[in-house]
Amino acid sequence: MKSSSFSFIDLFAGIGGFHLAMTNLGGSCVFASEIDAAARTVYNINFGIVPEGDITKIDEKQIPAHDVLCAGFPCQSFSKAGNRGGINDPRGTLFFDIVRIAKYHRPKYLLLENVRNLAGHDNGNTWKTIKYNLELIGYNCPGLPVIFSPHYIGIPQFRERVFILCKRKDLGSIKPFVFDKKDIAECDIDSILIENHAIENIGKYLLKNEEAALIGIWNDFFEICRDKLPGFPVWTEYFTDALYDGDLDNIPKWKRAFIKKKQRLVFK
Repeated sequence: MKSSSFSFIDLFAGIGGFHLAMTNLGGSCVFASEIDAAARTVYNINFGIVPEGDITKIDEKQIPAHDVLCAGFPCQSFSKAGNRGGINDPRGTLFFDIVRIAKYHRPKYLLLENVRNLAGHDNGNTWKTIKYNLELIGYNCPGLPVIFSPHYIGIPQFRERVFILCKRKDLGSIKPFVFDKKDIAECDIDSILIENHAIENIGKYLLKNEEAALIGIWNDFFEICRDKLPGFPVWTEYFTDALYDGDLDNIPKWKRAFIKKKQRLVFK
């Protein structure tokens, strides 16, 4: 068994993405929290730990000491797909439970994760609020959060996320994370598709023919785009000349700008 070189807690744990990464690096999970009952069940099956429930009802004094605090805090209040209430949304305020716990335990590092849109939400004010509060309790933070996606390292999934790595101030400054997108690895969805129907119980997980066809259509679309995709989602219902020049005036500014970026993919 690999000896543990550091301890971590896993807040808003889901089914254990952070847990898997941290244990692969030699970490030992001393506490987990997840409000969703089904996710807690899967987490227990995966790792033999039953996460605690609602983080707002957990006394920080009852959480064991730890070296690293990991938290993929709720993203709906920052997501383009939601109402984007941000830090004032009840889900957005859960960030302050992270602050509460970190202030009490003062772990060496914080590793937080959220949706891509957090970096620019509310003209950058949400990020400024997050950074200010983390620095206030004694952490060095990056000037801007890191934006990363699995496809940067050859995994065929475009899923840009924001990562915030903070270091306790008495341990020194935090080095900037630099990743040259020119180094993005080639990746292909075909490299991970399973074709062996003989594998027991695998059938229900295989792509249906129509699903595989949709992936092919998406790939063709990507190949003929005039520019690189400016982000997701891609709203194809706006791919029409009628909406390009003047029918967007009654749509909120943020959505109008987003739609026009998409339209530029197909219109000159």
